[in-house]
Amino acid sequence: MNDDEKIELPEWTRLAAFGVGLVAASAPWTQGWSETGAKVWFSITVFFLVVTMWSMLWVLVGWANDREKLRRYNLDGDDE
Repeated sequence: MNDDEKIELPEWTRLAAFGVGLVAASAPWTQGWSETGAKVWFSITVFFLVVTMWSMLWVLVGWANDREKLRRYNLDGDDE
């Protein structure tokens, strides 16, 4: 991969990262919440963190597979 090429993240990845930031920013407001409210906030935060980590892993695995395909293509010299 050239240095000029960029890996484009899917739109839902950006939305998940935004959600993590939004939920994390609201954390101080949970100080006066009930135990149920704190559990809901924690569940939402964990959900967004899992979605974000999964999407990053998905992008990295896809990038690694593309690199392997390019490497094989360059070594074999196939036109397919």
